[in-house]
Amino acid sequence: MRASMSQTSDNSSIISPTLHHFGVTTSHLERMVEWYSKVLGMVTIYSTSNALESEAGVSPGLTFVSNDKANHRLAIISLPQLKDDLT
Repeated sequence: MRASMSQTSDNSSIISPTLHHFGVTTSHLERMVEWYSKVLGMVTIYSTSNALESEAGVSPGLTFVSNDKANHRLAIISLPQLKDDLT
C-alpha cells in the first residue's frame, strides 16, 4: 500500500528532478514559491522586492529557485494582472 503525502514525512515526499532553466508566470508568487519548495525541495536563490511599480499600481515580481548547485533552475515571474483560469 502506498502512503499518501499526508502520511509521509516531509523529506520523503520531496522529489529532486533535474530541471533545465525554464520560467513560469503566475499572479500568486508566494504560493508558487512555497509549492516548488515543498514538492521539489527548491530554495530561493534571488527574489526581487517588487520595486518595479507599473503605472496601474501593479507590481511584477521575479524569483529564481533551484534544488541543486545551479545558479537557478526555475524563474517564477509574478504578473499580478493575470487572471485565474476557472475553466
